[in-house]
Amino acid sequence: MICKAEVQVLRANLKWTLVTRLVGTCLVVGIAIGIASCQQSVQTAAELSAIASSPALVNTDGPLSEVNIPASISKLAPKLQKFQPQVRIISPTPDETLADDRVTVKLQVTDLPLFKQPELGLGNHLHVILDRQTYQGVYDLSHPLVFKNLAAGTHSLRVFASRPWHESFKNEGAYAQVSFNVLTKTAENNPNSQQPLLTYSRPTGIYGAEPIMLDYYLSNVPANLVADARSNWRIRVTVNEQQFILDRWEPIYLQGFKQGKNWVRLELLDDRGNPIPNVYNDTVGIVTYDPQSKDSLARLIRGDIDPDLARALVDPNYIAIKPTPLPTPTSALIPILPSPPVPPLPPIQISPAPAVVTPPPIVKLNPTAITPLPVAPPSPTPAVPAPIQPVPAQIEIPAPVIQPTIPPSPPAAPVIIAPVPTIVPPPVVAIEPNPATATPILIQPIPAAVPTPNIIINPIAPSPVPPPQLAPIATPPPTIAANPPVNLTPQQPQVSIPTVTAPSVENQNKTTWQTQVIDLLNVARAKIRVFTNTIPARSHRFGDNVRVWAGNAKNYTSDRLQEWQNRG
Repeated sequence: MICKAEVQVLRANLKWTLVTRLVGTCLVVGIAIGIASCQQSVQTAAELSAIASSPALVNTDGPLSEVNIPASISKLAPKLQKFQPQVRIISPTPDETLADDRVTVKLQVTDLPLFKQPELGLGNHLHVILDRQTYQGVYDLSHPLVFKNLAAGTHSLRVFASRPWHESFKNEGAYAQVSFNVLTKTAENNPNSQQPLLTYSRPTGIYGAEPIMLDYYLSNVPANLVADARSNWRIRVTVNEQQFILDRWEPIYLQGFKQGKNWVRLELLDDRGNPIPNVYNDTVGIVTYDPQSKDSLARLIRGDIDPDLARALVDPNYIAIKPTPLPTPTSALIPILPSPPVPPLPPIQISPAPAVVTPPPIVKLNPTAITPLPVAPPSPTPAVPAPIQPVPAQIEIPAPVIQPTIPPSPPAAPVIIAPVPTIVPPPVVAIEPNPATATPILIQPIPAAVPTPNIIINPIAPSPVPPPQLAPIATPPPTIAANPPVNLTPQQPQVSIPTVTAPSVENQNKTTWQTQVIDLLNVARAKIRVFTNTIPARSHRFGDNVRVWAGNAKNYTSDRLQEWQNRG
């Protein structure tokens, strides 16, 4: 028989065996879980480190891409580097309990002039954020900011300084925060001052041009960890389901947003990829992209604002000089006619149709009482005088050459030459010869003038050439004084109408070489902007990666030297 003592020993041994097995099993399971979690954490940290050491949006699939800062903004940014704004919230005070559902916010800013450029509506300002609401821009501190109809409980107010294009100042003191209560205190909207806090700034609202800036503010983070690539924080950005990681506290510019509504989410993570708990460390904003918008920020990003006017965005005392339009080249002597410009008239070739003319009766005149009519010099070749008959054939009348016979005269008023009506040829006048001669003299009637269109001559400058004079035509035939008989050689009458070219009026809207040069410059500027936005988009991150690599190499070398010294 087994005694009672042996039974107790067997029970004790069995009990310890079961306990040992249970403890061993728990240890094995715990070790396995720890190893798996460590491997996962190492893998997550490695992935974050790999992502952080490379530029954003490199290994992601999506329409978004990172580009350089717009040229118009990069030219203005250096002018604001001298400012280190200090922001302070005067009221409400920390942990103040208000007896009303409205709060009056009073702020104070030093080392930064706040203003709004009247023509563009942009300038240095403050971003004031109440709880999770969209920020309000404050350009003038002379009037307090009032929030009405607040819910009962705790509320948080965050304020930081911003540039005209809504990029936050990130120096020490540019951010202020306060929590207050309306009627009572609650646990919501009360950030933990011992944990890093993320404040969503941009993008928000409506944008009319790309690229679009992404910017945020970090608080409760030591200054030495903000600029360190090995810091224990990361920003996970999600834009329309496309994700990427940021490890630098600086704005980036993105393009590839779809037209209409877009959403952007920012999350603050630790170096293992886990969310850092705090009130506003996970925030979502709505962005509307409308390329048809013509707001001032879109014009600034496109570079459509005159550089002289854009400088007034960073200097409130700078007065932009508006370009004076060039005067339209006009002359005081040239009257502006309401009618459209008249094109130059071609030389008029007149071919009068043959007309049947009844021979008029011959009128005998006394040669002693007739004044001679100016005639052309006689032909050097003598010819037998014969009566000159009217030529019914078509006659081409060239333009006569008018020689100047008077000195230059002052500018005269525009001369309107009215068309000369057709005149019936006067009767042929037969002059009875002197008794010493037997051949009568026949005077060829002047051909009928053909009506011409009204021609307006605008005198531009004094001209020595007198206005053309028409041959005098009188109803009674001219009298001819007594002179020796003149032999006339039959010739074809040479009559023409002077060709007058109306002055051309310069079209005011005609494209000039100045406008063509400006258009070419605009096209070249656009091409250069596209070129610079695509090639060196991430050059600044390359330098950061080099510095990180150099730091790692230095640390590794120092560790090896220390280990070698310890062994020696």
